[in-house]
Amino acid sequence: MLLQRLGSDRPTGAHVDFASSDMRATAAWHETLGATVVQRFGRWIVMRDPAAVVYCVTGRDPRGS
Repeated sequence: MLLQRLGSDRPTGAHVDFASSDMRATAAWHETLGATVVQRFGRWIVMRDPAAVVYCVTGRDPRGS
C-alpha cells in the first residue's frame, strides 16, 4: 500500500493503484473488461471502471524491486 501527500488543498480521498510491468497492456486489458481511460501520464494511466470508480495503472514494478 502506498500513501502519498499530494501537496494540494482539496478534500481527502483515496483510490487504488495497480502496479504493472506493462501498464499500457494492463490498461488495454482493463478496457476489454469495461474500464475507460481517463488520462495518460508518463508513469501512470488514470482509469474509470464500469461503476465510475477511478483508479490508476502504474509503471511501478509489481514485484516491489
